[in-house]
Amino acid sequence: MIYCHDHVNIKTRAKIFALDRGFYIYIGSCGINCSRILRHIGLRRKKRLFWHIDYLLERCSLKKLMIIPDIDEIMLTKLLSEDKELFEEIPGFGSSDDHVNKTHLLKIRDSYELIDIEERLLTKLLK
Repeated sequence: MIYCHDHVNIKTRAKIFALDRGFYIYIGSCGINCSRILRHIGLRRKKRLFWHIDYLLERCSLKKLMIIPDIDEIMLTKLLSEDKELFEEIPGFGSSDDHVNKTHLLKIRDSYELIDIEERLLTKLLK
């Protein structure tokens, strides 16, 4: 879970994304042995901004990390983005290699939903 404290413009190599203040969920694969996560959360020295999440974490704060084994990021993104009541899609963010989903960044619509978001995620995954 990522929190943007204010309205921010995230400029990647190809596009500018205008994000409102609030909580977001980014869905990505963690690479072999999840080594990519170490890079994104700052436990390994960053060489340069490359992935969309790198640009996002330059401007917004990582609040919570969830590793969900044995589920494909495309499948998980599709599952979560179908819940229009809970999430708003940020089109084009982190999805250049995904031909199924419009995005891999979802804004949580209401902060009160944070209380039960993990429960809702797990319920969806176990169906």
